Amino acid sequence: MNDESEKKVLKKPYRNYSWFVFVVVIVLAITLLQTVFQPRNEFFTGNEVFLFIFFSILGGFIAYTIIYVLGKFIFGKICKMRLISINILFIRWKRIDGKLVTEFTLPDGWGGSVSMAPNADYDQCHPILYHFGGTIFSILVMILSSSILLSIDSSKKLGYISLVVACVGLLVLVANLMPFWTDSIGDGFAIRLLLNKENRKAYFDNALQYEALLTGQGSLNPDYEYDHYNDTLQAESLIYRYYYWLNKENYEKAEAIVDLLLENKKYLSNENALIAQNAKLYFSLLRKNNDESYDYYYSLERDIRHYSISTTSLESIKTGLLVAAKVEKTYDLYHHLKKSIQKLENDYYFTLKETELKLIQQSVELVEAMYPDWKNEE
Repeated sequence: MNDESEKKVLKKPYRNYSWFVFVVVIVLAITLLQTVFQPRNEFFTGNEVFLFIFFSILGGFIAYTIIYVLGKFIFGKICKMRLISINILFIRWKRIDGKLVTEFTLPDGWGGSVSMAPNADYDQCHPILYHFGGTIFSILVMILSSSILLSIDSSKKLGYISLVVACVGLLVLVANLMPFWTDSIGDGFAIRLLLNKENRKAYFDNALQYEALLTGQGSLNPDYEYDHYNDTLQAESLIYRYYYWLNKENYEKAEAIVDLLLENKKYLSNENALIAQNAKLYFSLLRKNNDESYDYYYSLERDIRHYSISTTSLESIKTGLLVAAKVEKTYDLYHHLKKSIQKLENDYYFTLKETELKLIQQSVELVEAMYPDWKNEE
């Protein structure tokens, strides 16, 4: 490949702008609080002002989170897509083997999220409209509710309340629609990527892979390959190929995919980068002796060290058990991680659960062979 063509292939990595989105939302919130959000004297007096502020912020956030998620779901159906999962505040629904399952979990994103996969040929789906769906539906509700309440309330108090609540909803829209890469791919950033038609295939391939991983609908496929992985959607596809080979117990190929992920780390979201680094740490700890493990572990950045001993996923626990034995050599960490396994079983990828539990058991056996007393202390 000559220098000219190589320049066309290589892309500048996206920078994470989580901090920027957060700052914009805070500045906008303060601006609204000082202008539109100031309660009018003819409507509220005394302590009513503080109650109004509290309940309008809380109610507006909850209401427009629900409206936004439902709008995105509705437009997804219009765009010939099917539901993978929908998360509203602390409740998530997903289809497991064709059955709708309800779970109680922490909210995704700015209070909720919806994931959908193509229900038709790729060229018949319109993902940009799907990602705009929450915004379109929210704006329609804002206009309709404010108009109705203004028309039925001669004092306009209800109309004012509706306007204030709508302004809180505006913050939800801004946070979701900003076209920057935050901790994961939000609607605004997805729209930005999809403006390039070359990204449509990778986008839909990943959606099908995620559906297979989360719900068992379909199966993971190792054949989704691309000429390059120097863009977010293509790089993300490697995560699913890694999971495929892990499920097949072909650890050599799985680690080879992890190496490819790390070569393209600057194109991965924070979450996927941590998954890849954690996987590499796991494979490395299996091979290294205690001294080598210690040196390698503390050569890594703090965020991956923290992730590898966290109880956020079964993936991190299988690594953390080895860290407890080979690096930190502490029973307390080992015990803490081990007792967290059962809590995570029902909040993990359906397709990968048995594989990760098997690998965790292998970690346990390795650790207890090193420290027989730790088994007796259980």
